[in-house]
Amino acid sequence: VYLDGMVHLGQPDQLHDAVEDFQAAIDQDPGFTMAYVGLAQSLYELAETTDNGDQARQALEEHARQAVYMARRLDPLSADAMSLFALQLDNPQLKFQAWERALELDPDHAISLYRYGVQKKIGGNLEEAEGLLRRAVRLRPDNARFRTELAPVYGLQGRHDEAKAEL
Repeated sequence: VYLDGMVHLGQPDQLHDAVEDFQAAIDQDPGFTMAYVGLAQSLYELAETTDNGDQARQALEEHARQAVYMARRLDPLSADAMSLFALQLDNPQLKFQAWERALELDPDHAISLYRYGVQKKIGGNLEEAEGLLRRAVRLRPDNARFRTELAPVYGLQGRHDEAKAEL
């Protein structure tokens, strides 16, 4: 069931199925950390794309927070759980510290590199953003989302040919 959730998680139009699959995996094994991680990721992605209003989005985000809490409780050394935890923090410095901790736990944690890079870009630190996003792309060269975030970093630095190449 967990693997079905992973397949559905990769398909934006199948996020509801992913949620159901991860919840079923949790029901079968309440100690399965990665099922909580998958559930949280699915819920966050649903919250980003939901058109059902603020209340529905907030309910999805709260459910995701609870899943992250359980994942961190079950495995405090999970880079996946720490990376998701960072998304919940309002303070940018605390977010950075959480992603740095995730990268201490797993230096090749591509999603943490990506998320950290995006936040660095938003904060205007383009050199650090580029380094983080380039590492993420090196680890997962087939991930279009990673490349889509790296391209504007190049563009903001006036490196338009490199930006086009990423896109």
